[in-house]
Amino acid sequence: MSDGDTVETEVLERFPLLAPWLEAMLRRPTETIRPDAPDLDVPELGVDAEVLATLRDPAAPTQYRLGDRLGVGGMGVVRRARQVALARDVAIKTLRDDRRDPIHAARLLREAWIVGALEHPNIVPIHDLRLDADGFPQLVQKRVDGVSWSSLLADESAHATARRGEDALAWNLRVLIEVCRAVRFAHRRGIVHRDVKPQNVMIGELGEVYLVDWGVAVSLRADDAGLFPLARDAWTMAGTPAYMAPELLGEHLREGDLAGEPPRVSERTDVYLLGATLYEVCVGRPPHRRARLVDMINAVLSSDPEVPDDVPGELAALIRSAMAQRPHDRPPDVDAFQSRLEGFLRHRASAELSAHSARRLPELRAALSIGDRTAIYKLYGAIRFGCLESAKSWPDNEQSQKTLLAAVRAMVEFECEQGDAFAAQRVLADLEGLSDGRARAVPEDLATAVEQALAEDGIRRASIVRLRAEHDLAGAAGARQAFARTLGVVWVLVPLLGIVRTQLLGWPQRPWEIVAIPILAIVLTGLVGVALRRDLGQTGPNRRMVAAVLLAFAAQLALNAGVLAVGLGPPEAQLLVHVPLALVASFFAISVHRRFVIAIAVYALGYAVCLVWKDARFVSIALGNLVMMIGVLGLEPDRPRG
Repeated sequence: MSDGDTVETEVLERFPLLAPWLEAMLRRPTETIRPDAPDLDVPELGVDAEVLATLRDPAAPTQYRLGDRLGVGGMGVVRRARQVALARDVAIKTLRDDRRDPIHAARLLREAWIVGALEHPNIVPIHDLRLDADGFPQLVQKRVDGVSWSSLLADESAHATARRGEDALAWNLRVLIEVCRAVRFAHRRGIVHRDVKPQNVMIGELGEVYLVDWGVAVSLRADDAGLFPLARDAWTMAGTPAYMAPELLGEHLREGDLAGEPPRVSERTDVYLLGATLYEVCVGRPPHRRARLVDMINAVLSSDPEVPDDVPGELAALIRSAMAQRPHDRPPDVDAFQSRLEGFLRHRASAELSAHSARRLPELRAALSIGDRTAIYKLYGAIRFGCLESAKSWPDNEQSQKTLLAAVRAMVEFECEQGDAFAAQRVLADLEGLSDGRARAVPEDLATAVEQALAEDGIRRASIVRLRAEHDLAGAAGARQAFARTLGVVWVLVPLLGIVRTQLLGWPQRPWEIVAIPILAIVLTGLVGVALRRDLGQTGPNRRMVAAVLLAFAAQLALNAGVLAVGLGPPEAQLLVHVPLALVASFFAISVHRRFVIAIAVYALGYAVCLVWKDARFVSIALGNLVMMIGVLGLEPDRPRG
């Protein structure tokens, strides 16, 4: 004997009085268990003999022509029949041959009286109630041409035909809402069904929905005693094991936290069964179906269903809530359960959109790790759009809020790491787009991170602004041009005057003059620089220009003094001065603008010419100085440099 068989045997031995029910529970978990104890569930009928007498009518057999069998239940047989007087087809429910006894007769009568008291579009109406020649009841009901909901759930092809192109989940939920309407109506009459499941729901050819088999229903009203079985007397097992609420196990099997408490069948018992039915709709199987009896009992007692991740979050939460172990933890009534179902259908498009956005979060994180900004913002834009659109149709969609927050957090962290605080700030503002424009609280850590990044970015940008201003050619351009024109004219005219003096007038050049002229140039540069110091000192290019001019004159002074010291004369000094002038032009080409390369070329060419023809020295120097002046005057802002 296996361990499983040993456990089953122990359970049966522990509860010998419950053996028939436990056997049924194990072997037929999706079939209804009906209480068999007459003292607990079927008290004496509280009706007058006169009432029962009215059910006997010798003419009854001639009013109905019985046809073939439509179905067999745990207690009765349903046959097709023809009502002769009205020329219509009906269904007649009678007891099975093995159930033709007073207990089951009373039970069928009570079912008829219960259904007769519940006139509702989702409950099959009773046309007549009679006793046959042997004194057993016959229920005459509307004939429903259709199939059970359970058979449709098991047959995808038939299910697709029945829903006529509608989405499967939406169609099933609409069926369940119709069942809720029937149960809610019964509760208003004080009746609890106790056996709500897909097998007890009929779907008509035109899509009508009927909740059937009220055979284990009980009344919550004490004044129904005798006519209906009362919930206060329902201490034995009843219902279908695969869907059963803990209180339907009866007093004998309730252990642990539930031990010693009365079963307390109530409206919330049916709420539990509606939740169990919803579980089967979403998961594809009953919640408590197990291979071993002890596991099935434990599943009922614990009532902690495992809901797969692919079940929509709203429905998963409703299943867990409706199937709570303790009744007071369930939705308070069928209205609350039905309202949440209807809300899901209204919000379903929003939920699907937010779920799709949530599924793209891993892609976004992968793109962030790579740093591909094009892919990053494409993914983030799609997630952002999905979340904001879903929030428009359903402002309380928590998944859209959580998904957008997760995406925003990842983006803010990325932009802060990249040093783009303003991009992080723009992304953070997307949280305010949730819930029809109503601002949501921004997480404090994200707000702090963005504020800190903005502060650091402000310091960095201020430094960049200062650096740009330092190198901006537009800064004090007028002062720079005034300086260049003043010194440039002098710088060009002095060599030209040398030509006039030495070559046209024949005046000799004195040695001390080549020392005096650089000194005068330095003094003149200093005076002009002092006069324009406020403007010339604003930018680096201007300061470098003044420094380069002073350096050129100082180099010329040093060179000329050295030439005189070694016994050479002015012509040699004016030849060699091409070298420091070319170096100054090189400095300008490197640090200010590459156009000064032309001046370097002019000085170099002039130097080469003067090596052969010394009289060209004044023209060469004047031409090079002219090119330098034009270069300085032509400097413009926002032009490429260096």
